[in-house]
Amino acid sequence: MIEIYNEKIRDLFDVKKTNLKVHESKEQGVYVAGMTENYVASELEVFELLKIGNNNRAIGSTDMNAESSRSHSCFILNIE
Repeated sequence: MIEIYNEKIRDLFDVKKTNLKVHESKEQGVYVAGMTENYVASELEVFELLKIGNNNRAIGSTDMNAESSRSHSCFILNIE
């Protein structure tokens, strides 16, 4: 799960990973280099990861919303 905020890509599972880059390859297609990958076996584990990522998002106050998200997030799920 990543966040795009102020034109920078940040890993929401490891917030020390900032300014990640988007790449493209024939094998992987479009991907974010260095992004954390987690392996899950159940729906509950997926929802727990979503909760962790959402808690790490950048938020701020606006006139209309006390906890407005100031970013876009992307949760990438590969099913095998």
